[in-house]
Amino acid sequence: MREELENINWNTKWAKREKISKKLKNKQIKHSYWDKWDRNLKRQQIWLSRNLKKIIAKKTRLK
Repeated sequence: MREELENINWNTKWAKREKISKKLKNKQIKHSYWDKWDRNLKRQQIWLSRNLKKIIAKKTRLK
């Protein structure tokens, strides 16, 4: 379940990134933009996995 959610989140983020990169192809863009993007993406993935672990732990505790 957790992996599916992470994959969905990851795929939508990458789709968004592809969309933006297509828009910006004509313009010169510094690489730092994508470095920041990747860093934020990693941060979100870590946050998501941490919170999902907590949610799963709570649900298993109740049973």
